[in-house]
Amino acid sequence: MEALLQEAESLHSKIKSHDISSGPFPDQKLWSLEKHLSLGSFLHGFAGLEAFVHNVRLEFKRREPSDLPDSFFGKQKRVEQLKIKKDFEWWPITEKVFFIPSLCCDELKAPSSFFKKNSKKWHQFAEIVSVRNSIAHAKPVDRKMTITLKPDKIHEADDSHKSNFRPCTQIPKDLRIFNYECASKARDIIVWVRDRLVESLDRKITPEYFTDEILQIID
Repeated sequence: MEALLQEAESLHSKIKSHDISSGPFPDQKLWSLEKHLSLGSFLHGFAGLEAFVHNVRLEFKRREPSDLPDSFFGKQKRVEQLKIKKDFEWWPITEKVFFIPSLCCDELKAPSSFFKKNSKKWHQFAEIVSVRNSIAHAKPVDRKMTITLKPDKIHEADDSHKSNFRPCTQIPKDLRIFNYECASKARDIIVWVRDRLVESLDRKITPEYFTDEILQIID
């Protein structure tokens, strides 16, 4: 993840340093490559997080979802969806992360002891999950733009409307403009989730545990 992100950062710096008044960035291949590296970095890191969650579950499992009190799941519908009908492997990644501490810690504690679903960080995590899903299940995205007509025919386009961006991360909904800045935000959130899981397991996950190639994807 980090290697791809560094490459994207280098290209992003070149693009940002270009004087836009002299016209578009001249090398469109570099512009396109920066986007591809940024998306690649994000997907690499997200895959690493999913692998990490599954490995933690296999390595440190103390109980099954069926062993957890119904009160941990909230509404009855959620109890039926997660605890009764669905195997853990088929849970959404947000639910896996939320419940991993309760499933893997020696002492049984409510998942809300570790993650607050009304917190800014959790909302940001939910948004990058939606980014990943929008890549895996791509659909057309509306993009609001204001065009200001100029006498010299060099018109101005403004696509900075609030509705074009996800509210918590400010990552654009249109992934054609996903760049290094977006990937960097996503990386910080992925690392936050990983670190919170490490802390929740009373730091049983030692540095040696990260020598596994799959887990190092995040770093």
